[in-house]
Amino acid sequence: MKKVEIYPVTINEANENPAFSNIPAPVLKLISLKNKKQPSIFLFSLSNAYVSPYGPVFKNGKVIEESVYKYSTKKKCNIFFSFCKKILKSKVRKIEGDCVVINHSWYHSYGHWLTEIIPRLFLVKEELSNKRLVIHKDLSRFHFEILSKFNFKEIIFVEDDGIALCENIYFTSFPNYFINQNIRIESQNIKTTELNINYSLMREMIQWFKSNNPLVKKHEAFGNNKIYISRSKARHMKVINESELESILEPQGFIKVFLEDYSFDEQVQLLNSASIVISSHGSGLANVLFMQPEAYIINLASNDHHDYFCLPLSGVANVKYCHINCTGENLENPAYNNITVDLNMLQQVFNSINNL
Repeated sequence: MKKVEIYPVTINEANENPAFSNIPAPVLKLISLKNKKQPSIFLFSLSNAYVSPYGPVFKNGKVIEESVYKYSTKKKCNIFFSFCKKILKSKVRKIEGDCVVINHSWYHSYGHWLTEIIPRLFLVKEELSNKRLVIHKDLSRFHFEILSKFNFKEIIFVEDDGIALCENIYFTSFPNYFINQNIRIESQNIKTTELNINYSLMREMIQWFKSNNPLVKKHEAFGNNKIYISRSKARHMKVINESELESILEPQGFIKVFLEDYSFDEQVQLLNSASIVISSHGSGLANVLFMQPEAYIINLASNDHHDYFCLPLSGVANVKYCHINCTGENLENPAYNNITVDLNMLQQVFNSINNL
């Protein structure tokens, strides 16, 4: 296997100064990425290797470790047996020429797709015209809309129960990835989930998306556009007291939107033009990346779901971040909690923004 450095070591440079936050100080210190060293990014290549529709690469009876996403729910032993099972069942599709793989097992989520998978593609965007993308067949509209920005020779779709045998395969290391950490606060062990992210690379990628978006005007000012992203059409992470929340937001000029009703280009333009965005926690908050510096993002999160992926994204965009803990439903998996927003706390945040 060949290994070539394609992106140098960088240091995250950002203000990353939350405007208002009720994240415990020890957690905030732990998850801060400002001035954090980001390692080199490498391009790997090998010949006559098997590729899963979920991204891992397999050759000579071995799963290639560098191709496996760190946060994957599938362990290497499970990946190994999956490859062996598909080979024995002749679920193999042979592909000639040069192929590129970008996927991991969380690809179906817009947030994971935009922040972890697409950066791998962006890194090799100038070399795609002679390469085939090998990817899972089950893609949604947003997958195709973003992939259309890149110039592949061809896209090869692989069934969930199949694998591909590629003549030549290329993939990069993961520049961005989720990590779990434990921290002890007031005699409690708290499991936190954070997104380690390469600020320099992401700023290049976001600028590229903006410059190739016909809806985003050069040097467009965000004016005073206030947006509330509703998740009432989603299955999880809805706002239980949304009607009461809207009674506060509407008089202050907020417009209610459903991101699933917008194309990718429209979402980029929408967030790029916003001065304040408020939303319950979810994949749509990945669009914070397209906001302009000094705008505000208010993240409404369940108080027992310590997932802080939005904070580093706001650091990439130099957006002022506010985190409001909300009462969750206490489901078995708090990641899916619907929430009740503390409206008094929200009003205090608005008052502070107005004072600033």
